[in-house]
Amino acid sequence: MLIAKRFVGCCFQGALYPAMHAMLGQWAPPMERSKLCGITYAGQHSMFYSCFLVLQHPMSYSHFMVVQHPMFYSHFMVLLS
Repeated sequence: MLIAKRFVGCCFQGALYPAMHAMLGQWAPPMERSKLCGITYAGQHSMFYSCFLVLQHPMSYSHFMVVQHPMFYSHFMVLLS
């Protein structure tokens, strides 16, 4: 599921970055283009970082997404191979 989400997200980003360059190149005033591009592209990374801060957990062994049962890993590895 996570791999599929990353794949779809990367497909959209492949079209998004050139489109943002074209839009900012035509729309932004010449003296403000670099500042607006910096704000635009930094917004994506700051969103990723804020999600990381919200979703992180201080103790990984007690996180609800971490499976403690070793059988899960063996079944997962069989599915991957």
